[in-house]
Amino acid sequence: AQSLKDGFEVQLDAPDMKPDLYFVVVGTNGSYGDLDQAESDCRILSSSVQALNRAQNAFGKVHAISFLGEEVGPKTLEQMRGHLSGIRPEDHLYLYFSGHGNTSMGSEYHYSYHDQKDGQNGIAFSDLDKLLVQCAARQKLAVINTCYAGRSDITQDSVKASREFLTMNEIFPNLLPSSGAFVLSTSSGYEEIMEVNLDNQSISPVAYRMRSVLQRSENLTVTEFCDNMIQYLNSRSTWTYSPEIRQMNKHHDISNSHD
Repeated sequence: AQSLKDGFEVQLDAPDMKPDLYFVVVGTNGSYGDLDQAESDCRILSSSVQALNRAQNAFGKVHAISFLGEEVGPKTLEQMRGHLSGIRPEDHLYLYFSGHGNTSMGSEYHYSYHDQKDGQNGIAFSDLDKLLVQCAARQKLAVINTCYAGRSDITQDSVKASREFLTMNEIFPNLLPSSGAFVLSTSSGYEEIMEVNLDNQSISPVAYRMRSVLQRSENLTVTEFCDNMIQYLNSRSTWTYSPEIRQMNKHHDISNSHD
């Protein structure tokens, strides 16, 4: 027999600090004027997020940051980096991109600048990923609502390869460099999407669903949020969305509220 060992108990009396929410929207209809919703969707989402500042919510402070129209250009990421310089590891970061996207054969995805429809002169996904890597927050989600935003290494003609890839991802951890963020795209890497207004509302289904989730009181993880978005965007055959999670961070499956 052995007597009980001495032990001790540590109690922390520090106040419960809520995380801040950083919500960044980037939207441009393009200088060609062939889009109508990208900028208006961003304004709607930004206004909805700012309203959280005036209500009882799970966040200490809400930072709503917008880059719209002609503000979207070569300096956008650097300016965004400045806005996020004060973000802490416990804070939450949501990014929303809406506008034109493009990728050419053998090239990565680019989000187009306002004055350039050809996405090759835009924000490269690798540069966005670098910003996410440098961001101190452990809890990050980026939603890309453009054409060609999904993975381009798995094509529609390689269903067998796609299944094998997804199975391998489930069995083995991804050892490639990663920003630790979730990235949800509303299109595949080889398809266009068409603008559509939700019935009787001047808002796209993507922005509408995001706003609904932000206004909810229940606790949703990012995986649940992404699954909710994917199920909703696939619910109507008339919509041309092909949503997918192109990057996942299971170690920080964040929620939209804080207990």
